[in-house]
Amino acid sequence: MKVLCRWALAGALLASTCLPATAAEDRTLTRWAADLDATAAFLKAGRYGRAVPRLKRLTDEMVQLLGPGTGAARVLAATISQRALAEAGLGNLDDALWYWHVAIGIEPEFLRSDLSEFGEPGRFLQANSLPPPGPADPAGPPDPFLEAPKARKRPRPVYPAGAKYFEVQGQLIVEVVLGVDGRPRYPKVLQPLPAPTLTFVALDAVKQWRFEPARSRGQAVEVHYRLTVNWEMPR
Repeated sequence: MKVLCRWALAGALLASTCLPATAAEDRTLTRWAADLDATAAFLKAGRYGRAVPRLKRLTDEMVQLLGPGTGAARVLAATISQRALAEAGLGNLDDALWYWHVAIGIEPEFLRSDLSEFGEPGRFLQANSLPPPGPADPAGPPDPFLEAPKARKRPRPVYPAGAKYFEVQGQLIVEVVLGVDGRPRYPKVLQPLPAPTLTFVALDAVKQWRFEPARSRGQAVEVHYRLTVNWEMPR
């Protein structure tokens, strides 16, 4: 399959973006780069509310067009990390941390990013690049009184067009921190999917999952919980 690659400057990040030749018009890549430069400027100026709608639109477009590859992972992770910065600036800290850990899961090299130019939101994300250990961390001693959490709401992800074009499928394994409110936080990708868009869409669905929390001696407790999402090509 012929694939056209271009280099695009995404804020301070240089990313190789690979699209199927039928969708790889220069104006799309040029617009993405311009939009990411504009949203980075909004973030630096503290105009977080202006950045979020454009970043949502960019992410939706990328999900529909991008396939597998390092370049696709970098440009998608750059967009998601900007979303994390915007949410942190708006005070939506749970959302900020979710998107930051999704970006890291898609492109682990982002852990080395210097976000200091984005002020307090950047410092907040970098200070929370690892999930808290928690009382029921798998590395700690087992709790004999622990009752496992139970899923009560599990929205299904929709297979993205970009991944379908490249005929990508696979299994995502992710570990989350389940809070006492039954909400998943701090997604940690243990086994990524071949296309970053599949990983993102799967994690976006997991973000909406809700659980009856784990309990120990009748009290709700925070636990680390492993989830699996299986992707198969739609017929």
